[in-house]
Amino acid sequence: MVNFWEADESKVFSDNASLEAKVFTNQNKKVKMTFLNSKPMNNGKISQINEFLHYHEKDGVQHIAFATENIIKTVESVRSRGMELLIASNE
Repeated sequence: MVNFWEADESKVFSDNASLEAKVFTNQNKKVKMTFLNSKPMNNGKISQINEFLHYHEKDGVQHIAFATENIIKTVESVRSRGMELLIASNE
């Protein structure tokens, strides 16, 4: 990726998967992207990320995070430009 570099790397383990995360950032650190690599554990269970990949039958974007000072205005703005967002539940 042009003008991005790896800012952090971590590994997380759960009962169902090991997850390797690499965070890339731009020069002013305002844009950060995390790439995940999930490897299932040998317990017969499927990780949440592998479940997503299996359900959609291909890779893709599962979620995007934004840093904002006004979440209400940001949500209204991206929705007005056609971005579909999930409705948060109270549960």
